[in-house]
Amino acid sequence: MATKTHPPAWYPDPRRPGQLRRWDGRSWTSDVRPYPGWLRSLRLSDGPGPRDRNRAARRLWALSTIAMTSALVLLLALVNANRATTMGDERVRDDEFLAAADRACARADRDVVRPYVDSGASNPERLADGMERLVLELREFAVAGRDAGRVGAWLDAWDEWVAAGHAYADAVDADDDAKAAKISADSQSAKIAINRFALANGLASCVL
Repeated sequence: MATKTHPPAWYPDPRRPGQLRRWDGRSWTSDVRPYPGWLRSLRLSDGPGPRDRNRAARRLWALSTIAMTSALVLLLALVNANRATTMGDERVRDDEFLAAADRACARADRDVVRPYVDSGASNPERLADGMERLVLELREFAVAGRDAGRVGAWLDAWDEWVAAGHAYADAVDADDDAKAAKISADSQSAKIAINRFALANGLASCVL
């Protein structure tokens, strides 16, 4: 049976564990970046192997600290189904904005997400507050007019996800597990939009 090539994307570096390397669709490039802490809960495809570079690999496996299994399946399905059609429409050309956004997300990962994960996800309100500060910072960055619509839609998805985070924290404080689970599940569409844009634009640090 004919095999498909891997799509261009960031994959775990087969040469050096702990970092990502860019695959251009035919070969590994020299572009590398550290494996961000947010990807502890989001596992990328293993990518092209040293012996077989033509195996289809479009799956993105997710294990979120608060996401339900059904939501993870939805994430997988939508990312796979929309990679070729939607992700291309979400790419922006403003390199200065992308660089600033990547730096801001990396700081949030270090200062907000990692402490939250290390604490055993014990304070979701603190996580929501920290990510709200990140979104405010992202909105301060100038973006070229031609890219404003795409970036604006991305930031709107962030607003939706942060609002869900505050509601989730309130449900946890009220010991309402059913409500917390529903909020978590309902927030996955926003999370998918955030991650799809981030992956389309090489913003590995911004992946939730």
